[in-house]
Amino acid sequence: MKRKKGADKGFSLVELLIVVGIIAVLVAVLAAGLIKYIEKSKIRKDVSNAGVIVSTVEQALGEPEIHRELVGRMADGATVPLIFNVGSKYIAPGNYPLLEGTLVSNLGNGPEFAYKKYSPSVWHINLKRSGDVITATVSVTTSIGEIQLAPKAEAPYDK
Repeated sequence: MKRKKGADKGFSLVELLIVVGIIAVLVAVLAAGLIKYIEKSKIRKDVSNAGVIVSTVEQALGEPEIHRELVGRMADGATVPLIFNVGSKYIAPGNYPLLEGTLVSNLGNGPEFAYKKYSPSVWHINLKRSGDVITATVSVTTSIGEIQLAPKAEAPYDK
């Protein structure tokens, strides 16, 4: 039996559909993994930015004038919240001019939020005095409440 020349050229429709189906499954699996990776990357960036804010506050607290200002104005055992608005050189409530001036000059407008799933709005810098020791934590206000990011991140930022 002789075959006609050119009769075996190309792929059948079934073969093409199988290849397209395999490619679609691979793309779906890779896209899901990529989305999770991007989400975790944004979370890590916000937690890292909170760490930078804590480091900047701790560095400022090492300055004798700033430390005296805070110890002189904060009651022992008190917690003082400072709100750092993103995109503006403004820290509320405005009661600690030396600390606030240092933070604004070192942090500028404040880091933008990368992970926007829960609509973050402002950075909270919480200072707590215990004797002569002042510690700082950073949290963020979101649509699900206030969540601490530094020094130890809380869920859902603890990924």
